[in-house]
Amino acid sequence: MTPDNPTLASRLSPNRPKQRRAVKQFKLYEHPDGRRAAVKQGWSWPAACFSFVWAFSKGMYAIAAALLAAGFVLALLSTEADELFASGDRSARGADYLSHLCGWILIVVLGINGNELRERHLRARGYQLRGVRRASSSEDALAAAEDLELEKGL
Repeated sequence: MTPDNPTLASRLSPNRPKQRRAVKQFKLYEHPDGRRAAVKQGWSWPAACFSFVWAFSKGMYAIAAALLAAGFVLALLSTEADELFASGDRSARGADYLSHLCGWILIVVLGINGNELRERHLRARGYQLRGVRRASSSEDALAAAEDLELEKGL
């Protein structure tokens, strides 16, 4: 066994060192009542993959309702286009393609803008930007900010 070619047993060993996770940039927000939130910068996989469920879980109920309605309309358009196409209307295929294209565009827009939407939501709820931290997770970013405040307080 060489360091460049570890065996499967050494990879699965509970004593192996933990791999470092990718470091990301987070904006840290704080509410006047003391609640804190960390928002990752860049692409939002949860927003892209889970759309209205993600928005609902973050307390963005109006956005969640709009995303759910958009998904319903796109699904209805696709279903109607499929039925028209099955009945012989060949021009309906374009509407089906358009509904799928709109769905993919919505996914990309949410992925690109999801974290910014969350930041706007936090600011509208009274949260204020307290700083930017690099960390491997939002929990680590919040913990690092708390540690820094404790050091400043001493």
